[in-house]
Amino acid sequence: VVAYVIQMVLLLGMILSPPLVLTYFTRCKIMEKYVLKNFLQPLVFCFLAFCSLWIVMDLLDNLSNFRENHIPMSTILLFYAKLIPFIYVSVAPVTVLLSTLYSLGRMSRSNEIISMLGAGKSMGQVLRPVFIVGAYASFLGMAANYHWAPLAEGNKKSLLEDVKEKMNKNIMTL
Repeated sequence: VVAYVIQMVLLLGMILSPPLVLTYFTRCKIMEKYVLKNFLQPLVFCFLAFCSLWIVMDLLDNLSNFRENHIPMSTILLFYAKLIPFIYVSVAPVTVLLSTLYSLGRMSRSNEIISMLGAGKSMGQVLRPVFIVGAYASFLGMAANYHWAPLAEGNKKSLLEDVKEKMNKNIMTL
């Protein structure tokens, strides 16, 4: 019963989070929007780059199995689309870390952080958007790790086992 309640709370949080995020963005001051924009650009780039690398590496491992069993491209694309929650759980912490280091390093190099502090903002106010995005990414990771990532990994294992069974049947019939 407790696991079901946690799952429903996480699902409800996932459904309600996009409007809350948009509300936060519309109520941000100019400086927060600027820091958020400088942080989200490398975050999205890193996430897409790591996901692409993960998918390419996995595809290189399994492409021969897919080809030998004549699995259509639409099934392969659906397979990797269903694998995204598992990839997100693995990649999100590194993505947030690298994008934080990159964006804050870039802002520090051009003395933007010093300017914001000189304008009377505290370090907490300057870094609030980074903390909020990090907390949101953690929440999404927790929700994905609770339900969708194990399902994605199970789907991957079952599909690869089916492919290997078909390969063994083809070898036995020769």
